Amino acid sequence: MVSFRSVVALGAISLSVANGLAIDSSVPHGYKMVELSWEVRPFLDNRTVIINGTVERVFDELLEINPQYMADFAAMGETATTPSAEPVDAQLSGKLPRPLCDWGNLGAKPGVIREGIRYLRTILGAPALGPGPHECGQVSCSFSSAITWCNDRKENKKLESFSDIADLAQIILDKCAQPNGRSVYGSQTYSDYTWYVRVHGRDDPDGPTICQ
Repeated sequence: MVSFRSVVALGAISLSVANGLAIDSSVPHGYKMVELSWEVRPFLDNRTVIINGTVERVFDELLEINPQYMADFAAMGETATTPSAEPVDAQLSGKLPRPLCDWGNLGAKPGVIREGIRYLRTILGAPALGPGPHECGQVSCSFSSAITWCNDRKENKKLESFSDIADLAQIILDKCAQPNGRSVYGSQTYSDYTWYVRVHGRDDPDGPTICQ
């Protein structure tokens, strides 16, 4: 893991076009994949740092900056590691269209996606994407199983928390997993149709991995 040197950043989360990233072929035609830059809080004060990459990279870097990160924020009751007692789809009932599932593609591994969702609920901060339409960022990726967030509006899009992305990914996991439980593939649009989340693997089983 490349060592991260903390940089205090008080501005909004920025994005840069990914250089050297493995971009998966399942991104819809005409969409652009960018590398996310996360504005996150490694300590209990309001100082923030910028970390580039997926949530897995962010979490590793947070622990490198502050080895007590989980203990600190758990003590403050600020992490979202404990799921709500109410199911995600019940909380959002009436707000979302049905997810689009596609079992014809090589899907993601459900266990890996579940772990990515858990990471997202642990990170404090507010995710943002640059102006679209068709702007996407790979939020989580491990073992060729990815969670991707896309902005379809012409303005910047900022969410209240990373749990917003986790909620939609959880719905896809619940509704779009194959009956045998071995893979999941689908997308979920938010109620205002300006952004959505995709859970996917790689389309071509003989193609390159989209992440390690």
